Amino acid sequence: MKQKLKNDKPANQIRSLSQLRVNFNVRLVFGILLICTSFVSAYLLSSSTNRMITVWSATKDLAPGSVIRIEDIEQTQVLMPNNAQYYLGGMNSILGSYVLRPIGAAELIPAYAVTTEQITDLREVPISIPVNRLPYQIKTGQIVDVYAVPKEQISVAQENLKLKADLLLSSVGISGIDSESGKLGGEIAVTLLVPEQLVAELITAMPKNDFVLVKTL
Repeated sequence: MKQKLKNDKPANQIRSLSQLRVNFNVRLVFGILLICTSFVSAYLLSSSTNRMITVWSATKDLAPGSVIRIEDIEQTQVLMPNNAQYYLGGMNSILGSYVLRPIGAAELIPAYAVTTEQITDLREVPISIPVNRLPYQIKTGQIVDVYAVPKEQISVAQENLKLKADLLLSSVGISGIDSESGKLGGEIAVTLLVPEQLVAELITAMPKNDFVLVKTL
């Protein structure tokens, strides 16, 4: 029995040494894979960063005809899209430019959506509207339709007469909202961007009509 134990000892040492070599090889392979993964990740991150470009994006909705102000835009870094040539670089100032088409909040601003030439056929016209005749959370830059309801109809509405509303303006932009005026229970002042040829019609309708704004989706 003692002789057998003595013969088994070298065998156990050989097995232990083999197991140690296997563990060492596994750790070595794992370490090499970890290093390779780090290099690949660094390369991909570097490649991705090199493909980033800085462009302008809108911080809020911008209506056609409105003038771009500093609070309306911000620089945004994005992965270079295939049509990058259609966007204005963030190094080029677009302050004071005019908006040609509706631009949504957080939307990247394409070059064809703004112009440095003044849009002369739009006028800013203020109107007063009760808060309950405005779309919920209406904002500057959004597009609305303006309906006119004769005041004489509203005054006799208690007699169950059917109100008749007429579409006065279609798809006009909002350039400003004075929400402070509505906090005291009064009407809210809304400034609309109205085509020049329709300004007189809107002003003429003010004394005899109340207005309702309907937001364009």
